[in-house]
Amino acid sequence: MAVRKVRRDAFTLVGVKYVGTNAHDEITQLWVNEFLPRTDGVTNRQYRPFYGFMWLDESCGKDEFAYLAALEVVEGEEYQAGMVSFSVPTANYAVYTHHGKADGLQESWANAYREAAAAGYTLAPFAFEYYPPGFTDSANDVIELYLAVQ
Repeated sequence: MAVRKVRRDAFTLVGVKYVGTNAHDEITQLWVNEFLPRTDGVTNRQYRPFYGFMWLDESCGKDEFAYLAALEVVEGEEYQAGMVSFSVPTANYAVYTHHGKADGLQESWANAYREAAAAGYTLAPFAFEYYPPGFTDSANDVIELYLAVQ
């Protein structure tokens, strides 16, 4: 898995939050049933990337993580009720690439974390999936995996 290092300035995401272990594919259901229907009213939605942002916070229990199915917004932009805003800090990232449908992401994340550890990266407690505009969840799609590194 090829890696590149980038620095990204702070940005704001708006989306629907999940906390758990994803043992029963709850994140897929979050995207399909909760997040995507709420994005219909967002200006220029079809030209925006989507994000799957993961982190640990005080609401997480043992073996749990927080996940936000989200899109990037500019300050002051309105969004639908039931969505939450999250400010992502400026950070350095090790970026890995997943080729294909989203249902293979768990294996790509495992490989990315394994390679990051082997490369000696010190990881920050958050990471995200970047789904480019036009993502269709096909075998030809590319999803970037951003691991925050210190």
